[in-house]
Amino acid sequence: MIRNVRLPSTTGCFVSRWPYFQRSPEAYLTHMKEYFYFMIEGYAQPFGYMLESKAKQISWPSFWTVDTEKRLVILAHGSGIEQRNAFMAATLQSEHQRGQVSELRKLSKELCAVHTANGEPVLKIDRSAAGLFGIRTYGVFLIAYTNTDQGRKFWVAQRSKNKMTYPGKLDMCVGGSLRADEVPLDCLVREGEEEASIPADISRNGVQPCGVLTYHGQPASRAQTQYVYELELSVTPKPCDDEVEAFKLLSLEEIKGALGRREFKLNIAMTWIDYLVRHGELLAQNEGKYLEICSRLHRNLEFFVV
Repeated sequence: MIRNVRLPSTTGCFVSRWPYFQRSPEAYLTHMKEYFYFMIEGYAQPFGYMLESKAKQISWPSFWTVDTEKRLVILAHGSGIEQRNAFMAATLQSEHQRGQVSELRKLSKELCAVHTANGEPVLKIDRSAAGLFGIRTYGVFLIAYTNTDQGRKFWVAQRSKNKMTYPGKLDMCVGGSLRADEVPLDCLVREGEEEASIPADISRNGVQPCGVLTYHGQPASRAQTQYVYELELSVTPKPCDDEVEAFKLLSLEEIKGALGRREFKLNIAMTWIDYLVRHGELLAQNEGKYLEICSRLHRNLEFFVV
């Protein structure tokens, strides 16, 4: 029973608040008045939702078209994906140097891919700008555990108190964003080595894929897809950099308590809720909003103009 746990889908946290058009078209239209549609010339559907306040901060070069009436920010098609990549890189570098847009004051130098709904690659963009343009992003999460005399316990990372986002919050043992042209398992192996000192062969040979989570948050449009894995660890994870304060070994009851106290980073809380559903801890008979919770953990992420 976890009825006393305040679940992300029933709180005001960003991972659950993006409205459903089908439920209330009028409310959705009102919501979208705060956003511009990020388009690429030649494609009918948008690739992201950009806050109007952010769009107005940018000095758009000539290869962009901004239609304030229709609320469109359109990148020129160019000669193909390589030229569009160059257009985007030049825009981000220029804004980085101007220093007016907070998201671009530090560029990550890691690229993520933008695709059509059919999987066609159309653009690569610096990961730092993903939230700015509101594109769909992809990542991996690892739930790592060890079987002890007291039962199964889980390795949980505590974020450094010096982190700019969610300092000191509890996090997944391993997590990270997919780079352009990277497959999920390779991303997980790389992040396991970089974040937790987990040898590559242990991750690659031992992980169990457990499906995906999809959710859409706000106020910046955060349409995220997370590939979830589980792994029984025979080694102790160790921090490799200053982003992780320590790794803690917690029982499932301790994790439930931490969820109730809001000690987890918000999207990590959703991943643990999914674990509780997947392993029969959270059931229709002990949670009145079971269907709502499950649907918000697996949203259909579509971009469209209204």
